[in-house]
Amino acid sequence: MNTDILVEPIATLRRSTSLISENLSYIQKELPELHAPENLRDEIIAACRDFEAAIWDVNSEIRNLEEKLGMCPGEPETANPDPRVPIGLIGRWMRAEIERMHQLVIKLRELASEDANMGGLEVLVTESAANILYAHKDIRDSLDLITAHLR
Repeated sequence: MNTDILVEPIATLRRSTSLISENLSYIQKELPELHAPENLRDEIIAACRDFEAAIWDVNSEIRNLEEKLGMCPGEPETANPDPRVPIGLIGRWMRAEIERMHQLVIKLRELASEDANMGGLEVLVTESAANILYAHKDIRDSLDLITAHLR
């Protein structure tokens, strides 16, 4: 299989997960400066940390995907050589975290509409979530391109 065409989609996967991580870190860094009840602050931190853990797993699967695509010469054969396996895992894990972030944004929008003091928090999470969503779209597009190349 000619893997040269897959170099850019793999690079995009890595850039996108890095962008997501940067946004999750930014939320956590800025959070202490904003007005928020402790339970909500804890919920946001938990969502960010869980997403970070998922990104760590996704990055491991990107490496696994590279191996299955034959992009890592000299690497030992894996038990299941089908690249669709890591593609499926990456897609499922990302969708789950994106959905959780979406629910958090909805909740923050509702809270900000009721309490003006929550506006800064809502903006912080919503803008970062938008950046994360754009990165997720790039991940989906890259996975689709890789999958199309497999056919």
